[in-house]
Amino acid sequence: MKAAAVPAFVPITFTPAVRAAQAQARSREQFAGLDAAGEAGAVRAPRIEGPVADWLRRADSFFVATVSSSGWPYVQHRGGAPGMLRVVDERHFEFDDVAGNGQMITVGNLRDNDRVMLIFVDYEQRARLKLWGRATVSELTPDEPDYDRRVRRIRIRLEAASFNCSAFIPQMVRFE
Repeated sequence: MKAAAVPAFVPITFTPAVRAAQAQARSREQFAGLDAAGEAGAVRAPRIEGPVADWLRRADSFFVATVSSSGWPYVQHRGGAPGMLRVVDERHFEFDDVAGNGQMITVGNLRDNDRVMLIFVDYEQRARLKLWGRATVSELTPDEPDYDRRVRRIRIRLEAASFNCSAFIPQMVRFE
């Protein structure tokens, strides 16, 4: 009998310390089956399709997290018009990084550690999407359109995705 596919975020996030915390909180049993299936090699490779692709195409806001060489996390907000994130293929998506305050923390962190996490919150639908990936940064050339505003491209190879619990997301209603 073939084991059920396990979302790729399980082996990334369910570290021994997390498993111990789950055991202490008495929630470990509900996840034990995922661990067994993952150990059997049944981890589902993530693809950018369906709801994930739709979310990326309509996103106008997200948070991107990186980790510095000192081990400290850094979270930065990115926002813009829908379409600011582009699906490249079933494993890659990208966005143009714009000229900001010049601190370069996200880009600098990615030079040391290519791991990145993006969190999307849809306050109208009370939904959340988390994406884990590996990022590459490429500088744009001055002959590209809007170069003065868009100075580099960040491309992310999707490693894991999770639609997450909607509890405690306040509902927002837009009036336009």
